[in-house]
Amino acid sequence: GDERPSFDEVKLPCFSPDSTRFVYAAKRQGSWSMVSNGTIGQSYPDIFSFNFSQDSKHLAAHIKKPSGQAIVLDDKEHDSWDAVTSPLFSPDSQRLMYTAREANKNCVIVDRRKGPWYRRIGPYRFSGNSKHFTYIATSDTKTFVVTDHQKGKDYDSASLPVYSPDSSQNAYVAKQNSRQFIVLNHMEQEACDSVHTFSFSPDSKHIAYVAEKNDKKFIVMGNKMYPNYENIGSLAISPDSRHVAYQAFREGKWFLVVDDVEGQEMFRGFVRNAPIRFKSPDSFQTMGIRTGTNEPVFVKIDVTIN
Repeated sequence: GDERPSFDEVKLPCFSPDSTRFVYAAKRQGSWSMVSNGTIGQSYPDIFSFNFSQDSKHLAAHIKKPSGQAIVLDDKEHDSWDAVTSPLFSPDSQRLMYTAREANKNCVIVDRRKGPWYRRIGPYRFSGNSKHFTYIATSDTKTFVVTDHQKGKDYDSASLPVYSPDSSQNAYVAKQNSRQFIVLNHMEQEACDSVHTFSFSPDSKHIAYVAEKNDKKFIVMGNKMYPNYENIGSLAISPDSRHVAYQAFREGKWFLVVDDVEGQEMFRGFVRNAPIRFKSPDSFQTMGIRTGTNEPVFVKIDVTIN
């Protein structure tokens, strides 16, 4: 409801996470300025984005300069480059990461410190404790993961690493010579025809994933390989990391499996957008489609682990 100054054009309205700060870009006489809680800042040829830190104390802007682009953090302008990407704050709000391009080469900049140059750079993220960061980079023919600016092994393809809840481990899916495998803490796990969704246990001690060999799918958790099935759906690990539950398919029917024990009730299928969700260390819910009916009958499934 407050009256604001008039401009030729405005864009990018953005509230801070705690709703105490409001910022937008405003154009007057051909130049763009950041307006924060009514205060007009420095002018630039253009402003591309705003990003607040999670604690709302820091604001980063991606701006255009007369020659090149730059990041402005809390009104302090970083070095300019041919181009930069929208910045990412760490979970603790104390660190900032973005990529920069110059003369057809790219680098990642963290805390204003430049990393190695690479041909291309993909997505990037911080660990949950904000102490580490990782990103994907490519050469002319290979893809590799870079962690804390340390280059990993070359692969035909690789996914962005995921950190364990305590940030002590990271893992990603890599592909080499038409085979896929998990790379856990830089160590390659057993190669399979394909590797599907994976996740860390809540206690960060194990990783569980769906793998496929010879048209059969199976679960791998820690050093244990669970039985083969024609297909496997949603996978979940209990909050205390003691149980693994998943949806399995065999001979035309779907059913639930908990710790290697197959459920007796069969289903036509499970609802894709209702995965297994643990309510407690020994109980979970999911949504299934009953068998024996012409029309789909959806049913909520509650399971208690004895």
